[in-house]
Amino acid sequence: MTAVVAAVRKARPELVLLDVMMPGMSGWEVARTLKADPATAGVKIIMVTAIGSAVNDATSPLYGADDHIDKPFEFADLERKIDALLG
Repeated sequence: MTAVVAAVRKARPELVLLDVMMPGMSGWEVARTLKADPATAGVKIIMVTAIGSAVNDATSPLYGADDHIDKPFEFADLERKIDALLG
């Protein structure tokens, strides 16, 4: 288990932002781990990455991410995504 998984299990945030490229486990692996755990399955996940929108569109949902945003991004775009997920 990575530090980020442990931190989410402990803090139980409503939403996490995960970069695809992270040490230990990729953001996609973290997303899959969080969604598979009943204690953290309800945490909303936004993937943040520069791999490209087409790859993000296809891959993020497969790992349980609720949305994604491509780098670089405008904060207002991220804020709209967060608002849409947390309503």
